[in-house]
Amino acid sequence: MAQEVRRFAVTIPAGTAKATPQATDLSFPARIVRELEIRIPPGPRGEVGFQLGAAGQPVLPFNAGAFITGDDEVINWTLDGFWDSGSWTMFAYNTGVFTHTLEVRFLVDIPQEVAAAQTTIPSLVGATSSAGG
Repeated sequence: MAQEVRRFAVTIPAGTAKATPQATDLSFPARIVRELEIRIPPGPRGEVGFQLGAAGQPVLPFNAGAFITGDDEVINWTLDGFWDSGSWTMFAYNTGVFTHTLEVRFLVDIPQEVAAAQTTIPSLVGATSSAGG
């Protein structure tokens, strides 16, 4: 079970060309992505497509120029070995006449070094104790 869920709603306006897809920032703090869920609502009928990527480059799907399309479905992917910087981007087009919104959920774990830092109690710099008399 993931420690956190990071959720994004990505609205893609009607008439967004496939040749110039909209880029939407999906960034969050450094996390290990365990699973990815994408909800495609009813209605797009294949007119909405998306890619996920980082550093300005699509990586899902892996094959260059490909987009994922669907209609009224939830896509679940278990991910292993993907970057943990939290720097994600969705590239999406919408060749239809209606605006559509995709819901993207990242099921994530906190990296051990971050979790350890969050549980460490900081010490006070320059603190001194005085003995009462």
